[in-house]
Amino acid sequence: MNRHDSMDRPLMKLAPMKAWVEWIVAHRDDSRWPIRTAARQSANGVTVWRAILIYPVIMGLGQAMIVWHFQPSLSHGLLVTGWLLAASMVYSMDAVDGTLASQGGIESRFGQYFDPLGDKWTIVCTLYSLWQVANVVLTPGWLQLVTTLMICDVVINSLIGAIGLARGVRAIGRPLAAAPKAETWGKRKMYCQSWSVLALVAGLLIFGIAQWLASAILTLTVGLMILAIGLGLLSMRRHWQMLINSGDESWRIGIRFRAAICMIIAAISWNYGKDASYIEPPIWLLVSLIVGALCFTLMSIKLSSDAA
Repeated sequence: MNRHDSMDRPLMKLAPMKAWVEWIVAHRDDSRWPIRTAARQSANGVTVWRAILIYPVIMGLGQAMIVWHFQPSLSHGLLVTGWLLAASMVYSMDAVDGTLASQGGIESRFGQYFDPLGDKWTIVCTLYSLWQVANVVLTPGWLQLVTTLMICDVVINSLIGAIGLARGVRAIGRPLAAAPKAETWGKRKMYCQSWSVLALVAGLLIFGIAQWLASAILTLTVGLMILAIGLGLLSMRRHWQMLINSGDESWRIGIRFRAAICMIIAAISWNYGKDASYIEPPIWLLVSLIVGALCFTLMSIKLSSDAA
């Protein structure tokens, strides 16, 4: 995370990370603009690259898992292992950018708001890729259960992301110290989601090979996903409270009204395209949620400018 995090100190024990942080500290005020910019934007660069790399890497992992399901062999097992390592490296960038930002003293408004959005984008991409694998691997009963929980998770992540964007817009022009740190319920949700993803990957890989073990792992996955959804609801409630409490009564009325409008827009968008043959329903759901989130952000910008 591009914020203070529990992984900051452990990562500093690694020599390359320590050297990178020392370089940032030494050059963040350099008189040469390119070097100064490279030092100050190191953490933000890692955050952006994580958001860019996660989709192709996680889709590659999904396709490798499908190949493994039909032809479980040593070569295909090594292929899955390679993609798992690549995905692990992309996931680890979440801890790297936070260490660079906090230990290098280069925390920024962009990182404090874009990094949580990057977390949610990472989860959404991962769930979509694993949903594709589940469509091939799982039996109808397991598929329906896992898909329902995935949809709930994606919806909650999208709503939190929309609220986070609105809070970011609201915070423009304020001192950096006023930007929020990682919210407790959100951190717990992220940890729970990470474990559920790992369990789901394991369950999908051995489904059809060791059926009883796969069923046990999928049962654990379902429990973790339900817990993550509950924590996500608590996190969303906390973020919403912080958003509506950031202004006066007219702001609170206005933001509630705009949130209702955007939810209606997203629902109409979903209802219009859910049965379209040219796009998969999960993709259209994501498009509908993004449309609603962008509308909410734009309306928040207008409301903030009017309030100012």
